[in-house]
Amino acid sequence: MTPTTNSVEPTTSATDRLRTLLDERGVEWMPIAWNPKRETFYHTSNGVGFCADEYADGVKIYTDATITPEQAVAATLGRGECHDEGDPSDFLCSECGARMYIDTGETYTMVDSLENIIEQPNFCPNCGRRIKED
Repeated sequence: MTPTTNSVEPTTSATDRLRTLLDERGVEWMPIAWNPKRETFYHTSNGVGFCADEYADGVKIYTDATITPEQAVAATLGRGECHDEGDPSDFLCSECGARMYIDTGETYTMVDSLENIIEQPNFCPNCGRRIKED
């Protein structure tokens, strides 16, 4: 008879999981001096710095960026919705006025951009509002 062992895998902290994910993406991070085992500082690709503070089974994220009240609402609650006011051959955003014409049934091209073809959007590529289907 072979003896069995009841080994329990050690749990990984939220900070350890975050740091592993950052490492996998090649993001440099550093522990914060106040609590190096629970706090992590890193920069995103656009240069904004974030502090992640372990809390329960997750992390609280703080940023060093200054944003407008409008950006705060958009980041936390979304930018709102718009709808298509164009005819069957184009898309016209009801909120910002961006116009795209339909190349095929599945692609649009921005008329006032560099004519880059994008997939049929769920969000207006100009203002970021969710396109509401009528």
